[in-house]
Amino acid sequence: MYGKIFMNKKTTMQLLAAGALLALAGMANAQYVWVDQKGMKQFSDQPPPSSVPLKNILRAPAKPALNDAVDDMTRKPAAAAASSAPMSVVERDADYRKRAKDKADADAKSATAAADQALKKSNCDAARARVADLATGKRIRDNTPQRAFLDEPARAAKMAEAQQVLSQCN
Repeated sequence: MYGKIFMNKKTTMQLLAAGALLALAGMANAQYVWVDQKGMKQFSDQPPPSSVPLKNILRAPAKPALNDAVDDMTRKPAAAAASSAPMSVVERDADYRKRAKDKADADAKSATAAADQALKKSNCDAARARVADLATGKRIRDNTPQRAFLDEPARAAKMAEAQQVLSQCN
């Protein structure tokens, strides 16, 4: 009984036709639609010519090719004049990419500033510790190969160096 239903030629053809329509429906989504100079709607899988203003592009694929994005960037000044028109998919994508790049740049700048601030704090802490050691009057070894102790003029010079670093600290 089941064999007769699926072996029916008409049913098989209907299933094949439905499958073909479903496969072609996805390809229809990747089309451009624009209004040409004569006012006629144009349909194509290729982007419209650069002479077509962005406001006349009614539909574009969700993911434009690289050369399409470059082509759209060259037409961007004309779109700035018509700012009242809604943004196309390509314009929204370019705007999103610009905002994402700006955010990444700002995050990198703030991370660099935080690293610089941490380095400055570390240097200030080391200078404070050096001043405290030099102020105690304890004998301190020099970093020379002879490993001799600091005399008073050398101690005063090291203290001046540490005070100079501290003068740059808050």
